[in-house]
Amino acid sequence: MPPARLNYGARHPSRRANPSPAQPRHDTHPAFRIRRPRKPRHRTPPALQIPRLCNGMVLCAAHVRMEKDFDRWNEKKKYTHKREFADHVHEREVWWSALGVNIGVEIDGKHENFERPVLVVRKFNNDSVLVVPITSRVKETPYHVPYIHKGAKFAAVVSQIRMISTKRLHRKLFSMNSQSFAQIQAALAATIQRPPLSRGPRRPHGHN
Repeated sequence: MPPARLNYGARHPSRRANPSPAQPRHDTHPAFRIRRPRKPRHRTPPALQIPRLCNGMVLCAAHVRMEKDFDRWNEKKKYTHKREFADHVHEREVWWSALGVNIGVEIDGKHENFERPVLVVRKFNNDSVLVVPITSRVKETPYHVPYIHKGAKFAAVVSQIRMISTKRLHRKLFSMNSQSFAQIQAALAATIQRPPLSRGPRRPHGHN
């Protein structure tokens, strides 16, 4: 004869096989639930959101900033700092210069050695010169002065004028003709004398 089954439902109403909706089971009651803290959703800051065109090309300044290889340039910069400039440099000369990787809209060097052609507009001494970077992307702005060299069109970016150490100069390319050099000098003078852009009323001193 099989053993009799014990009826726990009669003795323990909370353990009935089919509890009524009015009496929820203790393991599903809200008071017994384990509430885990929610992980904050990762949201890309607006400055780093990269809009894309239909062809997949990225045209965003934030993307350009993220692609700058500061670490590799730091290694090149250590070598550039140690080298000695044993050549001679003069005004109107165009040199390959290790401009490196710079901040924001400051013009950068290119290729393996972070170089860019620069025009020497003033020689201070054997250690420092005043240069204007050169680009092959000519723009119709007052700050891009175009000139022709060997049938190709280039531009001197006068808004990016800067003083550099001659240690950055790697090799001479050519000497610019006097007419083109005079046009660039005139553009530099006009850039300095141009009135500042109007950006509304000026804030009182001491206020951010």
